[in-house]
Amino acid sequence: MPSYQSLSVTAQHLNITESVLMDMKRFDWISTVEKNGTTFLSMHQEYKVRFILHLRTQFHLTDEEIARVMTAQEAPYSLQKVSEVLGRELTA
Repeated sequence: MPSYQSLSVTAQHLNITESVLMDMKRFDWISTVEKNGTTFLSMHQEYKVRFILHLRTQFHLTDEEIARVMTAQEAPYSLQKVSEVLGRELTA
């Protein structure tokens, strides 16, 4: 069974806001679990968040580009495959 953390703990751990995580959920890039009014994120989903943040901060991908990548890939994620999905090389 995967381990889970509350959204607030995950956000603090990743130095982002909970609203950033909720935006990712709205885009269907990640999934959460709710129990007793608290929203949780699995460690696998945190891995996806880290990958998305890397695409956003290091390679300045747009939400549309990230959506294409997340639709086309499954874990383990590969930057080489990102280039293939987007049809261009990634530049930092």
